[in-house]
Amino acid sequence: MSELGEHEKLGNPKGLEAAPEQEQQNAQPGSISGDGFYGAKPQQQQPQPQRQNLPSRTNVPADSSANHGNIYPIEALSPYSHKWTIKARVTYKSPIKTWHKQSSEGKLFSVNLLDESGEIKMTGFNAECDAWYNVLQEGSVYYISSPCKVNMAKKQFSNLNNDYELALERDTVIEAVRCPC
Repeated sequence: MSELGEHEKLGNPKGLEAAPEQEQQNAQPGSISGDGFYGAKPQQQQPQPQRQNLPSRTNVPADSSANHGNIYPIEALSPYSHKWTIKARVTYKSPIKTWHKQSSEGKLFSVNLLDESGEIKMTGFNAECDAWYNVLQEGSVYYISSPCKVNMAKKQFSNLNNDYELALERDTVIEAVRCPC
């Protein structure tokens, strides 16, 4: 290989140094330590955030979105979304409607919710109708947090351009947003 000539050295090459003896003693023979292996960084314990238990069925005004973590845009909601909060304005509230079938009867109402990303319909049936009908007002803004079921939209009952709709549940949390005036 001498016919190829001598290679020029680039930079300042240095030989590998042996690992400190303490690390070698702690390592078990035949095992690979994760410390510093292929650029792995030592893991640091991060403090776990404390969860606040929010009361359900409350309409106490909230001061800011700081209490609500990440606010989801309406367009991001899907049946696969869990633990979300939206901030939306009620643009329409239907009157209470009743139905009577041989197998059941009940009542319902719906509201259209609007944010910067889109609009979605939310419906309350029976007990949720009683609990939320007088709370939700057209023109007001609310934080609405899961659990609130996200279903495929029934297009025959909605004129909104959204593939999903919300159904109020027993533990859905709704809070009025205080005006920042």
